[in-house]
Amino acid sequence: MTNENEGLNIQFFNLNAGFTLEEATKLIYQEVVKKEDLNKPKIIENIGIVSGVLALNDELEVVVQFYGEMQQYIKEEFENQLAITTNDD
Repeated sequence: MTNENEGLNIQFFNLNAGFTLEEATKLIYQEVVKKEDLNKPKIIENIGIVSGVLALNDELEVVVQFYGEMQQYIKEEFENQLAITTNDD
């Protein structure tokens, strides 16, 4: 009797390639701006600070605190909508 699954190679891929824990935690305290505001004057209303990491629905999200509001971003949203502006002097 042979095993019908013999030689079967199954691989699982994470199609929602979100943040790893290391990527998300490296963003803590980074200054960001919305890409739509990159060419606007740098004022407090345009600046956000990455202030936390959440694990929701099997995916990590970063929390960004803007003046008067907080927003959550998955990796794809973060990369498409925000730019890191922290100076590493």
